[in-house]
Amino acid sequence: MSSGLKWDETTPYSNPANSERQLIASVDPVRYVLEQPLVAPPGTVYNYSGGDTTLLAMALEKTTGRRLDDYAREKLFGPLGIVDFEWIEMPLNRKLAAASGLRLRARDSAKLGQLLLTDGQWNGKQVLPKGWAAESVKPSINGEGLYFYGYQWWLGRTLLRGRDLEWSAGFGYGGQRLYAQPDLGLVVMINGGHYGGPLQGIIPFAIFTRLVLPATKD
Repeated sequence: MSSGLKWDETTPYSNPANSERQLIASVDPVRYVLEQPLVAPPGTVYNYSGGDTTLLAMALEKTTGRRLDDYAREKLFGPLGIVDFEWIEMPLNRKLAAASGLRLRARDSAKLGQLLLTDGQWNGKQVLPKGWAAESVKPSINGEGLYFYGYQWWLGRTLLRGRDLEWSAGFGYGGQRLYAQPDLGLVVMINGGHYGGPLQGIIPFAIFTRLVLPATKD
């Protein structure tokens, strides 16, 4: 989220001028992203960008020689027992929508959060390279508001009964939220359907900080 390429997802997704909308409608999504002008030195300024995520996905496909969903099925979803998922393709180019197209059940999404608490292990098997989970949630850049940002993870903190609790989270459009808090050994997955409004950020955060965290025991 810090490539420095011009990108605007602050415009509502219903507006065709939104950069993500234009990406999805392009014939060549990688070319579309790379043709955007450079407006900041790479790695210096945070800007939420589905284009950056698309570049990561296409780099992975080029390196592995595999389609993204096939590679994920073998290396991640299969070992986690995730068999029921959907990954939507972009309509004109048949490429997977890496930034917005993955659909998982809540209990399967929670498995991804669990990997952050176990150094990438699931049922005693090392699914992620050892040390990668911790590396991915280290702050890489200042994100939106008070958040830091790691490798596609949002990083925040909450004060609970005098304790400073740091957490990692995956934020999805419409109020989908995956939280992982290592001190409490806690993974919370929240499904939402409030698309296009400010409550999609307010309600899930309130559920996590005002209901779930206070209900835990030290």
